Amino acid sequence: QSAPTRNASISTERIFPGNTPWIWRDEGVTKNTEPSATILYFYQNNNVYQFYGRRDGGTVECRRFSAHYLSTKVERVNSIAIPQNLPEEATMDQAENLRGTFSQFLNDGILKKWYPLVIDREYGGYYTNVTSDWRLAAEQEKMIVGQARHVWTTAKAAAFCTEGSAFAGYAWHGFLFLRDVMWDRQFGGFYQIRARSGGSSDVHGWRDEKRTYGNAFGLYALAALYDLCRAPEVLEFAKQAFCWIEDHAFDPRYKGYFQFLTREGKVFDRSSSYKSIASDNNEVGFKDQNSSIHLLEAYTELYRVWKDPTLRNQLSCLLALIRDTMVTKKGYLQLFFNPDWSPVSFRDSPREIREQNFGLDHVSVGHDYETAFLMLEA
Repeated sequence: QSAPTRNASISTERIFPGNTPWIWRDEGVTKNTEPSATILYFYQNNNVYQFYGRRDGGTVECRRFSAHYLSTKVERVNSIAIPQNLPEEATMDQAENLRGTFSQFLNDGILKKWYPLVIDREYGGYYTNVTSDWRLAAEQEKMIVGQARHVWTTAKAAAFCTEGSAFAGYAWHGFLFLRDVMWDRQFGGFYQIRARSGGSSDVHGWRDEKRTYGNAFGLYALAALYDLCRAPEVLEFAKQAFCWIEDHAFDPRYKGYFQFLTREGKVFDRSSSYKSIASDNNEVGFKDQNSSIHLLEAYTELYRVWKDPTLRNQLSCLLALIRDTMVTKKGYLQLFFNPDWSPVSFRDSPREIREQNFGLDHVSVGHDYETAFLMLEA
C-alpha cells in the first residue's frame, strides 16, 4: 500500500490491538533521512516500532527498537514523548535473580510436590492419580505415557536440580517398571495400559492393545535416561523399542506410521476382524498428527545419543512428512489422515455430522505450537 501520510487513515488494529500510543515524525528527524520520507512510531510493551516510507508511494519498512535504546538517541518525539524512566536492559544480577526464581518454583513448586509422592514402592513405577490436596487417589492404573513421562522428567531433573542423585534414583525406579512390566516380553512393544500391580486393565477399554503414541513415549524416556546414566542396558532397550516400532508400525507404501496395533503388533483398521472397544476407537484406521509429532520427538531424543543412519533417515522422513503433508496451506496442522495421507475432513458435511466428528477435524492450536517446537528440536 502507499506510504503513510499526515492525512492518511491508517488502521493499526491488526498490528497493535487496543489504544496504542502513536506519534508522527516528519522531515529530517534522523540523520540521513530523506526529506520526502514519513516515519510513524508506535510504542507498545517497551518497544518502539518504526514505520518508514516515502510520500510518493514507496515501500513501507518496519523496524523495532527497545524503547530505552531509542530514548537515548532521540530527545523529543513531537508532542508525545516516549515514556520516561524506562528500565535498563537486564543486568547479570537481574538475570541470575530470575534464574533463581524459576529454579525455586520448579524445585519447590513442582518437583518436590510430585516426588517422591508418586513413587510406588510396592509394585514399581509411579502412581497415576493424585487429588487436588495431594493425596493418592483410589484408582491407580498405569498408562505407558504417564510412566514414561515420569522417567523422562526425573532423568532430566537429575542433571541439574539440587537433589540430582535422588531424581536419578527415581528415574531408574521407573525404568525397571518399563522394562519388567510395561514391555510385553512375549510379543514386544509397550502395552498402552496396565493395572497398578502390572496385570491387565480394562480402563479405557485398551486391554492388551498397543499404540505407536505410547511406544514413542517409552522410547523417549529410555533415550533421556541413557543420556543421564550411560548404562548400556538402557541403550539396548531403546534400540529394541525403536526396532519394534519400525517393524510393526511403519508404512512402507505411503510412509508414516500406523497408530493402532494388537498385542501381537499387528495393525488393525475398521475392516479388520479384530474390533477394539477402546475409548479412542473412533480414530481406528487413521494416521494422525499427534502420534507422528511425538514419534518425531522420541527419535530426536534418541538420535542425540545414538547416531544410527537408519534412525537418522526415519527422523528426516518424519520431519519432512510433518512439514510438507500435515501442515496445511493456511499454516495449521491437519489432525487425521487416511492411510494414503488424504486428509480426514468433515467441513462440507451437515452441522450434526461436523459436531459428531469434531475430535477428528478441528484446529488444535496447542498441538501446532508444540509441533513447531518439536520440528526445531529435530
